[in-house]
Amino acid sequence: MRHNDFNFALAKSEDIDSAQRMADIINERCTWFPFSVLQSKWMAFRLQDGSSDKQLYDTRKDAVRHQTNENQCCFFSFRNAPGGVQTRDIWLYMQFHRHAYSRGARMNDPEAQNGGRDFIMPVERQGVVRQVSKLIIPGR
Repeated sequence: MRHNDFNFALAKSEDIDSAQRMADIINERCTWFPFSVLQSKWMAFRLQDGSSDKQLYDTRKDAVRHQTNENQCCFFSFRNAPGGVQTRDIWLYMQFHRHAYSRGARMNDPEAQNGGRDFIMPVERQGVVRQVSKLIIPGR
């Protein structure tokens, strides 16, 4: 992991495009649905390109179970995004999940009651870098 992996100004254009795609889908839902409907909903997004099946799921477990390969996806809860999201924040969210998965973390479990464990995203960029560095397993 390099420090630049979490520097938005140095991000690859395809990663920004993926984040923009994901942010656009989330913000579209925030525009069309009241927060009272969205606050308990989940969506699945492919880490490769930020695309989605665009379905709102009642639970994380449902979102996980409806993906062909859940370990290539990140799962977004609307509970902390009443007004939508910014591309930069989504880019960081996707980078965090990409790095965790590349280091062998597997959080999604279609059979688990809640769809598997979830990452707790630190608020600041330095916290993200610190947490991802802890995911690095020697020899991988």
